[in-house]
Amino acid sequence: QEIDYQAADLHALLATAEARQFFPAGLQGEQLKKMPPGYDAAHPEAQWLRHKSFLLSHQLPDADVRGLTPAAFRAHMLAALRALGPFCEWLAAATHVGQ
Repeated sequence: QEIDYQAADLHALLATAEARQFFPAGLQGEQLKKMPPGYDAAHPEAQWLRHKSFLLSHQLPDADVRGLTPAAFRAHMLAALRALGPFCEWLAAATHVGQ
């Protein structure tokens, strides 16, 4: 339900340059075949409301990894994790983790 209430925040964080750079496939995950009870199939956030799980993935091909020094690899991974941070914060707030 928080997706319904905080959809603008989710759209904004997925639209950042960092999110698009590190997670170009966008938000993925297993979805329900039908909308959750109480939501119309025409709901503007239908694509998100059907999600049972949320997945952002970052692909780093072996060839790219081999071309990086350990320091460059570490910097790349830290940048990817920083890009993931806002989504993790949104998800924690949406699921009331730590509250």
